[in-house]
Amino acid sequence: MLWYGKAPPGWGGVVGRMKLLAPGVGWAERGGGLYWTTDNGANWTDITPPAAPGSGEHIADIFFLDARHGWVLFAEYGEPQCKFDLAYTSDTGATWSMTHVIAEGNLAPAGRIAFADDQHGWMVLNIATAAFHSGTLLLTSDGGRTWRDSPDDPGGQGPILLVTPEEGWMAGGDNDEELRVTRDGAKSWQTVS
Repeated sequence: MLWYGKAPPGWGGVVGRMKLLAPGVGWAERGGGLYWTTDNGANWTDITPPAAPGSGEHIADIFFLDARHGWVLFAEYGEPQCKFDLAYTSDTGATWSMTHVIAEGNLAPAGRIAFADDQHGWMVLNIATAAFHSGTLLLTSDGGRTWRDSPDDPGGQGPILLVTPEEGWMAGGDNDEELRVTRDGAKSWQTVS
């Protein structure tokens, strides 16, 4: 990773993920930390949500809707169930609220999140299986405080894009090689050729 500016203290190695949200404004994840820049990476601020003491949770996914509203999905391996928590900020990480996500099934400690606006979002939690790529789709209409099962689950665990609360796209199939779309809030899906 080539830095145009001063990297945060202790940064060496590889940046896991990053996204530019506006000119000069964006985030980067490195080593379990979440960092924010407003000056094209010349300076970085640690905005990592606090984890519970002794927690083995790791950041599974990060989604920022804009320069203020963001969500961080935490996952932790556990028996008999993996643990998932969702952190939310409406002030660019100055403060975070945490919600425990209740999900059942043979889940892996991995997932993805996407939001269409500050209320409507999707969460795909990966199903633990070696046979094929599959996940379970959860929906929220209250900013991530509560989640419900999708009316029709397409079963993918690939990248997701939520355009509006009604229209969303998801990669799925054996190796996430299929592209699926819903235009009715996940009530039905079509495979795009």
